Amino acid sequence: MLTVRMAGHTLAYFGRWRWHRATSPLPRNAAQVPTDFFGLCVANAPDPVCDDYVIARLNELGIRHARLDFTYGDREAFTERFLDRLLTDQFRVCLHLVQPREEARAMLRMSGAAERWRAFVGDMLDRYGSRVELIEIGTTCNRRKWSGYSPAAFFAAWQIAWEEARGRNLKIAGPNVTDFEPAYNAGWLGELRRAGVLPSVHTDNLFVERATEPEAFDHKIAGQRLARLFRFNLVRKAQLLQDIGAWAGVPTLMCAHVTWSLRRIARILEDVEEKQADYLARYACLAAASGALTRVYWGALIGQREGLIDDGTSEYPEIPHVTYYEQARGAIKDYRLRPAFFALRTVIRFIAGTTYVRKIKSERGLEIHEFLAPEGTRHVAWTMNGHRVLTRECYPAKILQKATFYSRAGAKLDDPPIMITESPVYIAWSGQAEISIPVVADSVKNVVFAQDGNMEYDFVTRGEFSGVCRSGCDNIIINMIAALETGKQTGAGILRDARNRVVRVPQSGAQNAIVLKMFRPQALVRRWFARRKGDKAFRSWNNANELLRRGISTPRPTAFFHQADEPLSAPSWYACVDFAGAHSARDAFSAFSAGATEFQEHAVNDWYEAIAVFLQKLHTRGVYFRDLSAGNLLARPAQSGELEFALIDTARARFYPHSLGLRLRLCDLMRICHPLDWPNRRIFVEQYLAHNGRRFSWWMKIPFWYYDWKHRVKNRWKQCKIKN
Repeated sequence: MLTVRMAGHTLAYFGRWRWHRATSPLPRNAAQVPTDFFGLCVANAPDPVCDDYVIARLNELGIRHARLDFTYGDREAFTERFLDRLLTDQFRVCLHLVQPREEARAMLRMSGAAERWRAFVGDMLDRYGSRVELIEIGTTCNRRKWSGYSPAAFFAAWQIAWEEARGRNLKIAGPNVTDFEPAYNAGWLGELRRAGVLPSVHTDNLFVERATEPEAFDHKIAGQRLARLFRFNLVRKAQLLQDIGAWAGVPTLMCAHVTWSLRRIARILEDVEEKQADYLARYACLAAASGALTRVYWGALIGQREGLIDDGTSEYPEIPHVTYYEQARGAIKDYRLRPAFFALRTVIRFIAGTTYVRKIKSERGLEIHEFLAPEGTRHVAWTMNGHRVLTRECYPAKILQKATFYSRAGAKLDDPPIMITESPVYIAWSGQAEISIPVVADSVKNVVFAQDGNMEYDFVTRGEFSGVCRSGCDNIIINMIAALETGKQTGAGILRDARNRVVRVPQSGAQNAIVLKMFRPQALVRRWFARRKGDKAFRSWNNANELLRRGISTPRPTAFFHQADEPLSAPSWYACVDFAGAHSARDAFSAFSAGATEFQEHAVNDWYEAIAVFLQKLHTRGVYFRDLSAGNLLARPAQSGELEFALIDTARARFYPHSLGLRLRLCDLMRICHPLDWPNRRIFVEQYLAHNGRRFSWWMKIPFWYYDWKHRVKNRWKQCKIKN
């Protein structure tokens, strides 16, 4: 009956369509950001030195609000020692009382679990109820596997805690629903209201990492196609949870624990610690801008998978930190501050205690948020993943001259950045004058960039050419193109001159040459089908950068240019750094099919294993290359002596937000295996499948047979054309 009643409360809230009227994917204007808006989930270790370390890091971040998990075994142990230290040092503590999972499972049995819980809560309230800022009850109550709670068991535990708190004239927070699952929030708060045991503060662990980016519309609510219809990003999620609380009679909402797991980021992207820092800063700004949250506790401070500080271990507890953050693992000498640590310090410095003013009107993909501080106006600006916007297109020159720019880590920049990137930049003006920013309509171009702190790029328009080029190289590349078109270029080596033209141009004083590829215009029918995808130079640039974002090696893009007005009707150019000293996988595979046992001083099994590992990463990161011929995979020995690879001819690649299924994997494999004879094919494919936990089956030969037949037909057709 409890589950039925909770479902009824959920229908009562959502059935009136109230959420649609009360929420928006856009922030609310003029929202005050409390000075205590940011808190941190902390834990210590048995060594008392760890207490000093954690306190020092809290002070370094400028955080005075800490959330500490506390369970039965923590009495008279290092956790209680740390709690006393926090209170002695005047930190405002949210004490999260956690019932052990085994005890939670036994709440409704005749085992004394309820009596032990009542005694524990009563004792902690007597000891610390008047000294801490807040007592929180509930541990991911919608995750039975982690917390041990069935709905009835959690309701019984909540009633006991509420009665103990009321008897001491204290207030509690809860119910600590985890992730964005508003049906649970409405169901639980509706039922607690019916029973007359509502919390004083509504807590939720508002994770949004499953949407990849905090600004993204969550595709897991209604699917990819309907995500833009419901438009549930972080802002709307926070507003919805706050409105559910207001509907039930608890308008105050706190996010009790949130983080970005490095492992989740690594499913698709590379540079996971940099991305974690980007997402932290962007999440914090959007959470403050939503106007729905009174505090956000980030966590965990120290941890292997999620912590702002790497604990130097490979350990991860069975029960996730979001349910019970037991202790800081590892040794202090091995601790390392991650980029996210400095990102949090900076965002606290710039927006805590300010007034959120507005989101600057701009296209989807560009975020500029304005905050007002006593010292003056502040902006936080960034783009969504992979995109960039010219700073000069967002801010007039006279406004840029008066501004001071700071990086995500808080470092003052000598000059305004050329582009606003996915890594937030902070902009400050003294005084409180209104900043007028005419964001142009086409400021967010559909161009992808890999994150590289050492590279600056610029959008370039020069005569009939339009494109993107590494800063300072536009004249060089355009002159190369003009010289090659007129045949006046000297020193250029032609690598291919058939359907497309590929040349290698040496660079004086540079370590690597530049490879230029000219894509000739396609036939009219092909241009019609490509009208939405863009020309091949544009796609080569975007796909190469997306490969680099996902940690897949490809020669570093330098530029692409096409005709600005009709890019599909004229030649287009793509330039990248030469992958010098490389051979193609076709060379190795042809040698092995001819009976060779090694190629370039590497044995055949070493080649197969190295390529299998590379392709596993490619496919696991959601890349369907579509043109994975053995000639498009280059290899060369690295300094370590192992093989390193790079993909070329990237224009046809497709990218997915998930690992590829077996069908698409085999479609790539049938192309790269074409130069191998069947015995070698089987050896290589078996090694590849072993990394994916599969075995080779007879039916897997079908796509290879098909591709062999297709090649024979194609070659005979070409021969017939030559004879005729």
